[in-house]
Amino acid sequence: MMIEFDESDESILSDMDGPEWQGCWPFTHEFPAWKYVPTHLKSVSGWKAADRKLRKGAASRGVVQVPLSRGGSVQLYALEDTVPYTPTLRTLAVRAFHAWFVSGADRQKHIRWGDAKRGWFDCCGRLRAEDVGRHVRGRDVVGVFGGERTRFRAIDLDLHGGCPDLFLERFRVLQTAFHGRDGWHYQIADENANGVHLVQVFAEPAHLDACTRELRATLETLDRRHPGLGLARLEVYPTKNHGFRLPLCRGRSMLTDRPTTDVVEYAKWLLKPGDYMPADEVYEYLRSRLEPRTAKTAAPAHAQSTGPSVLLRGKYREGLIDFWNGKTAFNLNLALVLTARLLPYEVDEGRAVEVLEGYCDELPDKSFSHRLTHNRPKVSEFIRWVVKTAYNGNGGQADPTASAAKLAAVHDAFARGGFRISDKTTWTRGAVPPFRWSEAESDRIRTQVVPVLVCDEPTASEAVRRFLSFVHRHRQNEIAMTAIPTILAGLKINWCQDKQGRSKKLTAFVKTLRSLGWLHIAVHHSYGVNGEKGRARRYAVGLAVASKFASGARERDCDLRLDLLSPPLGGLLSCLVGNPTENQTAKAAFSEFNEFENGIHNTVECEESLSCAA
Repeated sequence: MMIEFDESDESILSDMDGPEWQGCWPFTHEFPAWKYVPTHLKSVSGWKAADRKLRKGAASRGVVQVPLSRGGSVQLYALEDTVPYTPTLRTLAVRAFHAWFVSGADRQKHIRWGDAKRGWFDCCGRLRAEDVGRHVRGRDVVGVFGGERTRFRAIDLDLHGGCPDLFLERFRVLQTAFHGRDGWHYQIADENANGVHLVQVFAEPAHLDACTRELRATLETLDRRHPGLGLARLEVYPTKNHGFRLPLCRGRSMLTDRPTTDVVEYAKWLLKPGDYMPADEVYEYLRSRLEPRTAKTAAPAHAQSTGPSVLLRGKYREGLIDFWNGKTAFNLNLALVLTARLLPYEVDEGRAVEVLEGYCDELPDKSFSHRLTHNRPKVSEFIRWVVKTAYNGNGGQADPTASAAKLAAVHDAFARGGFRISDKTTWTRGAVPPFRWSEAESDRIRTQVVPVLVCDEPTASEAVRRFLSFVHRHRQNEIAMTAIPTILAGLKINWCQDKQGRSKKLTAFVKTLRSLGWLHIAVHHSYGVNGEKGRARRYAVGLAVASKFASGARERDCDLRLDLLSPPLGGLLSCLVGNPTENQTAKAAFSEFNEFENGIHNTVECEESLSCAA
């Protein structure tokens, strides 16, 4: 395979190349800069670029001074000090990589990632061939600034802790415009991706400014077709003001016809782009590697944040209610998209536009969105687009069938509770029941819960009441242990969590409520297999306090999902109903049932005597 590359810049023509320098060897001469070095002298890397290597024991013919960051000086050698050699395929690929991504870059500076400094820093001088070799081998991470000409360009789509749904929506639009055309391909992190680079390489050098203007014009066109996504503001590289990390970076893969980290495979594909990785596979590859969302400090009410602070099952409805009622202010686009995706199950397309327009107009505080206050027509344009997308193809999802099934299940669950996203009169949120603790229950909180939470009795009492109320409202959903501090936010409790959100106090709190019979595990935690994600536990209110959450005299759903055919249940019912005075027998039967089955799906409608006995 023949790969053409530019001659090394270390063999620049010199005004001092002439007869006056002939015959001066073997005397070593010191040159103040590369521009004074004669063309018949090269460094080791310069001769390697010409497919020659040093003879054993060859003496230096000169020295050229370079910036101190490069060691201060470079040894120079003549042709007679070298012998020809045949470079490996990998060497040729690295040279081609250098020609594509480095040859046109700024010669005065570059960027480098410092593991010790944990960040990027600028370096003087241009990248050497050795730097590029170390980069593609994963030993260093370097980047370039743009020069006058370039042989590549790239689009930088960042997540940076923002909304993954909006990020993927932007990526889908870019993918539709560029995928499979003119050699466009991708660079994506192998783990915790925080964005994606779309990269294109040219066969011949081109003017940087012209390339940038052309790409900017394309992004502006896409932005007009898809308003509200901010595609025109995406960063385009290379640029003279900001460094750009080179492709084939450590911890990242290039997606061409398949994911690769090998410079030879990458160079072969760039020389003759043929097949492309299927678009759906690229989308799923990126989606599965997105950086996990983490809890963040709440933004001011007037600020436009990127979304809810944590991922918590069961907060879809509450999050939208709070947003449209003006209690929280996250990304307007996200709220419109999430609301629009439920509307096809309730109203027609025309009515959906009216609903969203009305919700925007009724927001009590619009200061968090510049478009709502200064460019309302843009919001209307985005509403029409997002409704059309939701009603035609289910929002452009990668797997429309699976996504539609999930949405239908969500809507059915909402409908069973009388909630309709298109009707604000159904938005009454379940409040914490105003029950009182009995004297015996207060004593248990004081003696068992307070020592665990290390707080005063009123705080512990409120924590138990709020958590059990949350469990009752979300009894159909899993509740992660790390979500408890968010559920109990505002209470003066130090959970002492580690970086993963784990805390011994969390575990002790849940165990204490279970030992008191106030909390019950309906479905145990399940661990994922073959890389699949596991499921958190599903909890239910225990029999001992179930009557506090009854909404009427005939409310008998204790949410234990008991199965009438379960063998231990007969003993439990006989103890509680037939002879409720035998407390020890009842406790033993209830304990036996908990150990036997916690995740059975049927619900027993107990008689009033069962609730009283509990």
